[in-house]
Amino acid sequence: MKSILTIFLKKKTAFIAGSLFIMFMILSYQAGLKAGFVPFEIQCKEPVLYLETCKDEIEEQNKAFIQRITECKSNCKIDICKPICLKKVEEAMNNYHKLNELLECND
Repeated sequence: MKSILTIFLKKKTAFIAGSLFIMFMILSYQAGLKAGFVPFEIQCKEPVLYLETCKDEIEEQNKAFIQRITECKSNCKIDICKPICLKKVEEAMNNYHKLNELLECND
């Protein structure tokens, strides 16, 4: 009988020690989670700042692109219209000279 009592006490002691060890591990894990938790605002700060910088750069590039497109279209119109205008002016000057010659001859 004494041997059964000692085995039970030994097992009981091991069970209590094991239970305490497992409780300590669980409490340590919980404390580690609380201490090591980083909020998403802080954790994602750098990627968010990078995206904001990219967004600003894209807006600046779009403005520059629109300005270049506008300049290109206006320059193209000038390049296209200038020869036409010069031709019309030349025709008008020739017509004026012809008209002057006709008027002089009729006088």
